[in-house]
Amino acid sequence: MYYKIKHTTYLSDIAKTLHRLGLLQRETKRYTEAKVSYDEALGIYRQLAETNPDEYLPQVANTFCSLRYMHIDRDKETETSYAEAERGVYRRLAKTNPDKYLSDLTWRLRVLAALQEEMDRNAKAETTLTEALEIHRKIAETNPDISNLSNVAITLANMANLQAKANRHEEAEANYSEALKIARNDPDAYVSNKYLNDVVKILGNLATLQCAANRHAEAEANYTESLEIYRELVKANPDRYLSSMVLALNDFAALRHAASRS
Repeated sequence: MYYKIKHTTYLSDIAKTLHRLGLLQRETKRYTEAKVSYDEALGIYRQLAETNPDEYLPQVANTFCSLRYMHIDRDKETETSYAEAERGVYRRLAKTNPDKYLSDLTWRLRVLAALQEEMDRNAKAETTLTEALEIHRKIAETNPDISNLSNVAITLANMANLQAKANRHEEAEANYSEALKIARNDPDAYVSNKYLNDVVKILGNLATLQCAANRHAEAEANYTESLEIYRELVKANPDRYLSSMVLALNDFAALRHAASRS
């Protein structure tokens, strides 16, 4: 078998070839064959990483990523297990080279949390997001640019979504409110179409919580703001945002109906 080959260069070349073969097999939907190729590449990269982790641990993580994507919409249990393994590899990389790998770790954590939520493992998803949030906050403290601040806000909103599902409305509202505060305190982020879609979702979710608590005036203010943003987004990209604006209008109408009956 290939593992008997001692020369590192040859082993690395074999692993690269196996990974490329797996990609071709995956693209032609030959998933069983692709898994065999990826698994063999993974075994070689793990062997190489034992003596040269700086060079080969990223390849281990990359192979886990390929295995995970191969299972999208097919086997969430397997996909999640690969994401957990990938997270472990990036945690090791981030310890030795945080400047290079911390942001990669947070992205993997958020992917893992989304998979855990899809499988109704909400407590695990919240723990995963908590770790991601702590890292995003540290990154934003030293480099508070738009993208880093937005990552904090998005992770807060994702955390709030889980808390709202668990009927922990006070915690959810606090996190939604902090996420909005971050956006509003950075005018560049707040007026950028790249982040406005996140902002408008947060406003809608926050309004839903306030409506459930019979705080209709606050909910109406947030729905009104979300509709103003949707109108701007629709002007720029009607195909993408028009249906979302219609849903928001329906929610607004339902709120006003509920308020009139209370």
